[in-house]
Amino acid sequence: MRFLKVLLFLLLALALAWFAALNWVPVTVRLWAPYELVIRLPVLIVAAVLIGWLPGAMLHSLSRWRWTRRLTRTEAELEARRSTADPAAPVSPSPTPAREIAPPQAQPIVAPPAGA
Repeated sequence: MRFLKVLLFLLLALALAWFAALNWVPVTVRLWAPYELVIRLPVLIVAAVLIGWLPGAMLHSLSRWRWTRRLTRTEAELEARRSTADPAAPVSPSPTPAREIAPPQAQPIVAPPAGA
């Protein structure tokens, strides 16, 4: 799987290098009235992709940091509860058997066979 990942990234890098070599032309970008920016097309495309990628990457990093903090805090709380719990107290099973769920007066409904 790692080989395929490396191969995919290598092919992508080669395709981008080929595109950059074929389109290495200056492009004029008009920023506002008297200002213009002359930049090579591949550099402009890479800059635009990075500017578009940056907010999503920052949001992902902040979300991952928040969830890591929350997980660490929850694990610490669980460990604290485990250490304060009485180890000699018996633990009762929580699920009840199916036969105890229905009240004792409940009777199964029997449908007559078809055609009777």
